[in-house]
Amino acid sequence: MSAKQTMNKIEVKNVFKIFGARAEDALKLIRQQKAKDQVLAETGCVVGVNDLSLSIGSGEIFVIMGLSGSGKSTLVRHFNRLIDPTSGQILVDGEDILQYDMKPCANSAGTRSAWCSRASACCRTAPCWTTSPTA
Repeated sequence: MSAKQTMNKIEVKNVFKIFGARAEDALKLIRQQKAKDQVLAETGCVVGVNDLSLSIGSGEIFVIMGLSGSGKSTLVRHFNRLIDPTSGQILVDGEDILQYDMKPCANSAGTRSAWCSRASACCRTAPCWTTSPTA
């Protein structure tokens, strides 16, 4: 790769996060350009992240800013898989992290812990899971 073609460390592609039991219905309304308040009124669902795409280069300092309730924390929780998006892709080093099966590793030192270490290193966040026993 040339200097101009550096690979992004993290890529977020068309991510939506809808909170509520009718997330798929809400997603359809959003894609029809309905406003967040209309989506809430018609489905009872809250739009947390709405069609977000961004790229963060390796070593880049990236700031996520916004008003209270604008989805900053919701977005960051996607990077370490504390929550998964309703729709979209999240790539780390070109790998779609949403394809990782995280459930079987909940209490082991396997993929989940390895992934969390990688996510923590690239996002500079605290590890999302631990394999040590809790007191």
